[in-house]
Amino acid sequence: MTTCWLIRHGQTDNNRAMRFTGHEDLPLTDEGHVQARALADKLKGERITSILGGPLRRVRETALPLAASMGLALDVDAAFDDVHVGAWQGKTVDELRRSDEARFLRWVEHPESFTFPGGESVPAVQRRAVEGLCRRLKELGPADGGLVVVTHQIVVKVLLLHADRRSLADFWHLRVEPGSLLRLDLVATGDGFCRVAGC
Repeated sequence: MTTCWLIRHGQTDNNRAMRFTGHEDLPLTDEGHVQARALADKLKGERITSILGGPLRRVRETALPLAASMGLALDVDAAFDDVHVGAWQGKTVDELRRSDEARFLRWVEHPESFTFPGGESVPAVQRRAVEGLCRRLKELGPADGGLVVVTHQIVVKVLLLHADRRSLADFWHLRVEPGSLLRLDLVATGDGFCRVAGC
């Protein structure tokens, strides 16, 4: 069994505006920095071997207080990068409801098969994130500590759904706020991993 903490990066201006961010490289807000310091406090005393995360600034800024307190560096891995939202980058939810209504409805009703226009599909995000986490779990020995993954809302959701053996159709049943922390106790399986309680 390996303990994995999933962290969604702290708040950004786009989070507050309900704006799709994708690969836009935004910093945290002041509140986001408060959330990042609170996450480091919550994990104080935990035995952690590595801190993983995607390459974007909001992830790096969220990981920094934790990495400093643990004496570790953020190990950047593109497997945990945000979804490429293509033509939706920078658009708000309200704008898309008006300008791209049919496609926006598909996103709401069928996230399990949705591909962002000119971007990435939700199943593709899950495949790369699961493969990335599996690779890192295999690198840990039985005497090693747990790991932290600092990433983005969609990546956290697809990893949780895989760990719980749930369909991507359940995507909207999960709520993952900026600066949130989730603990998963994982065991390896033939197709990846699952939570100990659900295997």
